Amino acid sequence: MTPLALAGEFYRAQARRDRRAANAVQALWRSADPMDLSGWFDGHADELVVAILAAQEANAAEAQDYLEAQVAEQDAAAPEALIDPVAFTTPADAARSMAYSSSVLTAKTAIASGVPAAVATKWATKRLVGLAATMAADAGREATQAGMTSARMDGWVRMLQLPSCDRCVVQAGKWFAWNTGFQRHPGCDCVHVPVDKRRDAPDAAIDPAAAVRAGQVKGLSMADRQAILDGADPSQVINAKRGMGTANVFGRDVKITSEGTTRRGLYGGYQRAADGTLTRRPDAGYLRARSAAGQLERYRRLQAPRLAPSECYRLADGNQEEALRLLLRNGYLTPGLPASQAA
Repeated sequence: MTPLALAGEFYRAQARRDRRAANAVQALWRSADPMDLSGWFDGHADELVVAILAAQEANAAEAQDYLEAQVAEQDAAAPEALIDPVAFTTPADAARSMAYSSSVLTAKTAIASGVPAAVATKWATKRLVGLAATMAADAGREATQAGMTSARMDGWVRMLQLPSCDRCVVQAGKWFAWNTGFQRHPGCDCVHVPVDKRRDAPDAAIDPAAAVRAGQVKGLSMADRQAILDGADPSQVINAKRGMGTANVFGRDVKITSEGTTRRGLYGGYQRAADGTLTRRPDAGYLRARSAAGQLERYRRLQAPRLAPSECYRLADGNQEEALRLLLRNGYLTPGLPASQAA
């Protein structure tokens, strides 16, 4: 079985266990009395915590089998130590506190603000279910990474299962060093594919644009989706959301992004002609911004603002040619640039 096939099998087993943990806490929470949520929690907290910790321990234990299968498939060195599944479970008191915050505290806060009890408890259900699934999945991921270290593997490749969120789609198939933490969001279901030697890393990448066209990418605004369908680089569009803000340009407020505006970035480092030709920007026009703590940033950024994709469409006001011109000028369309450089 290939490394990717092993990862897929591991993902499905972990996902089933995550779902069972989520179902268990959901079934318990449904019996909660909206008139006495704290009293209900005191009587059921142990059951909630046990459901979560049991899934964590089982996922961590399965990570050992998964790692050994990957080691055998890749002819890698055997791990020098075994995974201790219990070590990857959350301390009971901390798990209890997290469950209380996600369920009782969420519902009470909503009710206190005027939300009907039935709606508030539904909101709390979503938070509690997400917590259980995420905690269980995290245990499997953390145990996998610890086992990789024991096996002295070079690193890992991120593998996801569609449908997925926009943040994960652009990370699919990327290789990371063995000591790089697994970045995830609540509900993330991506998994490690351990790699013994980087040169042998399997290709777990997907075509983000194709995934968007197929409706398999969550978290995109209508403008972001349209920009990608119009040919914009999905990585540029999605990453632009990280540095969103507003600026006043010629007397009008516009949505901008700071993402990619350093000299090291694709947009920040190059000027774009109307035909898509790229030339290095001159050294002038860059400044080092200060953080909220007053510290200078490491890299200089362009003083000229970079429009967000949604702003390109708004300013174009229905004119497709103008929209495409703005998308090109702001670095979301990259004609003539090799895909390997469009990061």
